[in-house]
Amino acid sequence: MARKFVNYFVVPVATLALVGTAIRSQARPAKAHSHFMKPDHQTRQSWRQANDGLSVQDVGRSGGGV
Repeated sequence: MARKFVNYFVVPVATLALVGTAIRSQARPAKAHSHFMKPDHQTRQSWRQANDGLSVQDVGRSGGGV
């Protein structure tokens, strides 16, 4: 009876705890606001290229849900 408890409860709980610890130890926070808009032509061109021709004004008008 004790072996069933270990096999069906302790082993899965210990496995989940170890996997969770491994995932959390390797997690890195996301870099927020990695691309600030500057008022120059090159930045606008790279924005349009990355966003399939949309400008900053188009995204602002749509509420950001593009």
